Amino acid sequence: MYVLNLNPGYSPEDDAWHAEPNYRTAIIDNLSHRTTAFPFYFLDPRLKDAPGSAWWRRRTRWWIRDAGLETLVRNLFCAELFPYHSRRYRRVPKAISPDGLVPSSGYAAHLVREAMRTHRPIVAMRAFGAWCDLIPELVGYGKVFRIGNPQNVSLSPNNLEGYGRLVGELRAT
Repeated sequence: MYVLNLNPGYSPEDDAWHAEPNYRTAIIDNLSHRTTAFPFYFLDPRLKDAPGSAWWRRRTRWWIRDAGLETLVRNLFCAELFPYHSRRYRRVPKAISPDGLVPSSGYAAHLVREAMRTHRPIVAMRAFGAWCDLIPELVGYGKVFRIGNPQNVSLSPNNLEGYGRLVGELRAT
């Protein structure tokens, strides 16, 4: 299950976590695509107080309830259009990048295309239009699910079209 997001938030309190050895290892393993007990490290109980963990637990609590934590941490992947911590998202100035994106957005697009090639479900959390500009094939992809309210990106049965189908796909993996 791939979720498409915009950018990770930033708070100065988060900085200390990046020096914490378990958190650093989890981030490096994630960036290296290493298989671990908790590939989606934000849901690792050992890192429950880490930046982003509370945010992801709030948004995925229904999936955890309906598909199970173990299933979710092995089958959830988040691609971010701007994968750098920022207080607020802004496109890169055109003088620096004609499309307003950073080069790593191309790698995120590659990963999403691979997910589409293997028929993975994709949940558009934020910036779906910008994702479609980057990956035009998303428009006709039959396994894209949309959030009802992009200002509230909870992955709840009431806010996510096809919630039951997605839980079924998670359970089947």
